[in-house]
Amino acid sequence: MWIFLGIWLVNVVTFVAWRICLALTNGLAADFCGLNYDSGNKTLSYFIAGNLNQADTAFKFMEPEIKENCVFVQFSLKGWSAKATAKKIAHDLRWYHCRHARIFTISLGDHVARYLEKELGRIVEVYAVNPCPNRETLQKTWRKILCWAAPLAEIAMHGLGWLSILPIIPSFGGKYSLALLIDQYWCIYYDHPPLGTSHTCGVICSTNDTFLDNSALEKTYLDAKIQYIDTGHSDIVNNSALYYRAICKLIRTAAP
Repeated sequence: MWIFLGIWLVNVVTFVAWRICLALTNGLAADFCGLNYDSGNKTLSYFIAGNLNQADTAFKFMEPEIKENCVFVQFSLKGWSAKATAKKIAHDLRWYHCRHARIFTISLGDHVARYLEKELGRIVEVYAVNPCPNRETLQKTWRKILCWAAPLAEIAMHGLGWLSILPIIPSFGGKYSLALLIDQYWCIYYDHPPLGTSHTCGVICSTNDTFLDNSALEKTYLDAKIQYIDTGHSDIVNNSALYYRAICKLIRTAAP
């Protein structure tokens, strides 16, 4: 028994130390892939998916619009931080001396866009699909659930230690870890990004959204053009054509 207790303590302590190190060094930023940079084009487009999905899968419906200078912001098994991801994108844009960035987000991926609007201002142009920028835009039932579930899940994750980064949760785009899932739930409720939305040009809302409060979204994105479609929350797999038409319309009519 003491041997197993010792193994468990080493597992937990080393995992917690590693997570602290990641947090202090922006190591919980997402990974980037897909960039084919054309230095003649000073615009970069970033695609950020929502809960338990990957950008290259979630935004497949936009394939005709995705050419050069496009970056898929991919989640990793180690976990996730919206703020760290925003810092990484901002660093990229400065490195490439970009004058303009288009940010496409889905659901909780919009937390990243909120940080970027605050840090980069006018060079950012955001298009948000079923955005979840903070807990105030959740329906009341989900606010109550995540208020208690997210902290308990965090405790459970650290209790599992290294086991929590194993790819055991199947979903769109691959298999995911408990660490990623729990970080995302924590982000939805307890992350508080700045709420400037003046550079969010277009928002897609679903009429049958069972996760978000559309009236709260309308009050949040006062400067954006809002397009409603007849779907559930981020149901892109079954309604890709509807999402594609809606976002193309927003790009044509809402762009500055």
